[in-house]
Amino acid sequence: MEIETLSKITEPQKMGITGYLRSFIAHRLSYYLKLKGPSYIADTACSSSLNALEHAFKAIRSGQCDNAIVGGVNLLLHPGITLQFFRLGVLSYDGICKVFDQNANGYVRGDTIACIFLQKSKVAKRIYAQLLYTKINCDGYKSFGITFPSTQMQQQLLTEIFDESGYSPSDLSYLEAHGTGTEVGDPQEVEAIDGAIAKKREKPLLIGSVKCSIGHTEPASGLCSLIKVIIAMETGLIAPNIYLKKIKAGMEGFEQGRLKAVTELTELEGDEAVVGINNFGFGGNNCHLLIKRFKKEKMKEGLPNDDVPRLVCVSGRTEESILSSLNDLKNKPFDTEYVRLFHNIFKKNHKNFLYRGYTILSKNGPLKTSFKFYVDQPKPLYVCFGQFDTSFRLLGNHFLHYPPFKATISRINTLLSHKNINIIDIILDKQTDTENALLGALAVQIGIVDVLKTLELNPAAVHGDGLGKLITAYYYETITLEEAMLAAYKAAETVETVTSFAKIMSTEKNDYICDISAYKSVNFPKNSIILNISDKCLNANEIMLVENNTVTFLEFLGRIYEQGHDLHLHKIYPEVQFPVSRGTPMISPLIKWNYKRTWYTYKFEGFMITDAEHREFNFSMQYDEHKFMQGHIIDGRNLFPATAYLNMVWETYVQSRRLAIIDVPIVFESCRFIRAVTMPKRGYCNLYVSIQRGTGIFEIMEKDALVVTGRIYSPEDVEAHKSNFALSNLDEHDPSLVLEQDEIYRELYLRGYNYSGLFKGLAKCNVDATTGLIKWEGNWITFMDKMLQMRILQMDTRSLYVPTGIQKIVIDPWELLNLVGDSSECLISVNVSVDFNIVKTLGIEIWGIQANSISRRINRFEPVLEKYEFIPNETLLDLMKSIRINTQIILENSLENNFNAVEIPHSTDSTLLLPLIQKVLEDVPLTNPNLTISTKTTIENIPGVKVEHFPLVSGGNLLLIIGTKILQRSNLKPILIALSHNGFVLTRENLDFAVKDYKDIEIVTQHVTEEEKLILFRESKYFNNKFIEVSSNHFEWLPELQNSLKQESNVVVYSQNRELDGIIGLVNCMRREPGGSKVKCFFIVDDAPKFDPLNSFYQDQIKKCLAVNVYKNGKWGTYRHLLLEELKEVE
Repeated sequence: MEIETLSKITEPQKMGITGYLRSFIAHRLSYYLKLKGPSYIADTACSSSLNALEHAFKAIRSGQCDNAIVGGVNLLLHPGITLQFFRLGVLSYDGICKVFDQNANGYVRGDTIACIFLQKSKVAKRIYAQLLYTKINCDGYKSFGITFPSTQMQQQLLTEIFDESGYSPSDLSYLEAHGTGTEVGDPQEVEAIDGAIAKKREKPLLIGSVKCSIGHTEPASGLCSLIKVIIAMETGLIAPNIYLKKIKAGMEGFEQGRLKAVTELTELEGDEAVVGINNFGFGGNNCHLLIKRFKKEKMKEGLPNDDVPRLVCVSGRTEESILSSLNDLKNKPFDTEYVRLFHNIFKKNHKNFLYRGYTILSKNGPLKTSFKFYVDQPKPLYVCFGQFDTSFRLLGNHFLHYPPFKATISRINTLLSHKNINIIDIILDKQTDTENALLGALAVQIGIVDVLKTLELNPAAVHGDGLGKLITAYYYETITLEEAMLAAYKAAETVETVTSFAKIMSTEKNDYICDISAYKSVNFPKNSIILNISDKCLNANEIMLVENNTVTFLEFLGRIYEQGHDLHLHKIYPEVQFPVSRGTPMISPLIKWNYKRTWYTYKFEGFMITDAEHREFNFSMQYDEHKFMQGHIIDGRNLFPATAYLNMVWETYVQSRRLAIIDVPIVFESCRFIRAVTMPKRGYCNLYVSIQRGTGIFEIMEKDALVVTGRIYSPEDVEAHKSNFALSNLDEHDPSLVLEQDEIYRELYLRGYNYSGLFKGLAKCNVDATTGLIKWEGNWITFMDKMLQMRILQMDTRSLYVPTGIQKIVIDPWELLNLVGDSSECLISVNVSVDFNIVKTLGIEIWGIQANSISRRINRFEPVLEKYEFIPNETLLDLMKSIRINTQIILENSLENNFNAVEIPHSTDSTLLLPLIQKVLEDVPLTNPNLTISTKTTIENIPGVKVEHFPLVSGGNLLLIIGTKILQRSNLKPILIALSHNGFVLTRENLDFAVKDYKDIEIVTQHVTEEEKLILFRESKYFNNKFIEVSSNHFEWLPELQNSLKQESNVVVYSQNRELDGIIGLVNCMRREPGGSKVKCFFIVDDAPKFDPLNSFYQDQIKKCLAVNVYKNGKWGTYRHLLLEELKEVE
């Protein structure tokens, strides 16, 4: 992939170096995050991420940086690497990583993108674990080879790290091993751990590996191990080693009890548990890490000591983002430390976070939640202070819960203590005289001023009226707290009421506040926010704090946050110490990734570089890139397109020269199509291309059969190979002389060409088929095939022709692509020269097309003689009749043309049922059987039935599953989930088997044959049903039936006591119409209770949800087509 990009000749990639240079992974992060410190990658194979962590640890300790981001990535985008590891013998062939197990046979590769953040503990707001020590070494030379692990060097590393760190092996609570599950790696590592640690302990050492759970993520594996340990430290539980059944023999540490593998959820002991982590690199780089559990435990499950609600403001780029945060806060238990983390994040504005909202949390649950979309500048905030009578006490009582307010009141108390005045008693209504009321009202408003300043709110202006003028002067720091209180105290001695004081303040000159405007004279701008702190409402749009409950102030703060004002909310609540306690929920999961965006990744087939001019191609309809070939149908067969052969040769030719397919002009000559290849519906079509380097002669083989031959080369002057006749445009002035797309493909259909999809791209042409328009849809194969279609269309015959040879093809890719430009779909003119036998469009010319007429396939069907009779659902039948009836019931209820069925035989001795079903389906037109006998045992070839191992998987499309004694299984879910929506199960039970009531299934038929009982059942379905009685005597029911078909509910039509009635024919026809599959019918011929869906007689049958239900001869059944028995000749 890199070679292809960096070696382009015609259009070199100027950004290729920055795209593929490994160091740019780190540099791009530093660039986007504006980081200035060390920035580089560590590539030591499987130990890369812990090597990077070791470098980060040392960089912080040496002062090179304050913080560090350490990441590890492993993405499995190219199967070639997996193939190399498999050939090396380190991958598990059964896809299971069985670490330390006797049957361990390798590891499974895993994808990971992991990242951690390192910083000094003194500045950390959260600590998951404390990094104690880390160390690395390298194996160096080893007699067994570079890939063989060294027990000696691993043991030396572990010994040195405990000697240097000051910790002893006995301090370890758990060790997270590198443990990959390879036959060599596990015993070598266990021996090193045993020698360096386990033998020096008194207690067994717990040991495990995360790779058994998530696979080996190679360069990122060290961080995955670290994350597993952090989860254990947070939850207190160590994840078990799954797939460990029996310890591998020969590992003495386990056998002698010094090591103990964690095979079930195990408690991590110790509030300051020390854990070691091994991480060994492929090639000999070894790393070990010691970390310690953060000991700070959460008190009272995070609940505060007070009853004050907490306001949490959040913002987000999208509505989904902000709802994710708000819902998380509401749904999680109230935790002040979790709230504190949010306060820290959202105390300032974040660019492009256009949704802002808040929630108010309390011990009793969330009190208020709101959010808004906001893109404007913050609305101006105005704060107005006024006069109070006694209502200041209500406000003061609430604000005493906030530390900044309480601190201000305490300062005022100290100032007035020599006057024998206690402000807190005044607020609590213990001193009620006028002088005290005036001082109390002033103190409360001053306290609120300090709260607003603590929040770092920046109002556009603060106004005051009467008493409020003194508060305004204090806000603007014109006067001090002491001056404000002494002025109020002096004034209070000379006035009788607070109102009198307000009048004095409004009329008399005052040195302190003469420059402050009166509140009543202020004209506030539109769309402004007004906070009125008084007991008088002067503006309809203002917010008053005194008139409502204790949540009003927090709601006000939340509302102004929504309008663009940022708040330092943590300052008004009791202090929460960082770092937060262990167990505080994580915030990072709330960050959602936009998965709607797709990222381009190269497909390895398209950029396989080879020096040899030969290549094997594997085509399959299971691959998305090959599904377009389903549209190339000729005479009912999905033939491999002729142009696809040439495209394979084209790709092989240019890739052997390290070029892309569009880089050079190409000429094909003397192409011969020797035999046709059919694309299989399942499986692969394998073709092999070989090109002689000297001559350019190529061959395409399918196994040992020659398919196509010809010659390919790249000319120096492509213009010399092009024809001279000029292209002309289609004349569309006379519509009668122009064929539209539908008319073109109707004609081709009559000749036997059933094109669809990308192959159906001839948009228009004239009646002579000499000039037309072809759709360019970015596919060279289908575009050139549509050029061939023009030549075929020109032949004035209804015979079926297929190409057998082409004299020459000239392709100039850039000439066509320059015309197309950036358009993914456009119309290109095409001309056909009858005289020269050339099909030409801009950039492509096809010369000398040779085609031979072939015979059309003739479908021959023998007439089937049948009788039509009633068959009970529970009856005695021979095996063939039972199979025929059940098959017809399945087809009748499913309405599917593709009959996908699997039979799982119990033994090779029993009669197989799928061959019988195949024989029945031969009598049913327009049905495509796809029948498979799932077994690993060799079975003689059966016409029309495949024999292969077919595992049942969830979300399958099987219409029928056949098995033995299925109803005797305790769990039917694995079988039911493999069925399609309309699927059935046919089980073969013993003759004495008794059917009982089943919870999740409905029994459809029970047929007793000579040797067994065949039971057909399906998964229970529950629908709302609309019941309509029909009659051939009148048609009043018809409008109701028509209207019901437009609704979502099922429609059940019924007829009772009318033996000659056309209800079954009516329903069968209706079910074939669009939306008609919801129609079911009940035909009650015999005497029976009057039809009532609530009557258990009918209710049990309705639950089966069958298309046709007939009650006759005292039994429920259906009318079926059975073969007419041969009549004996009468002489």
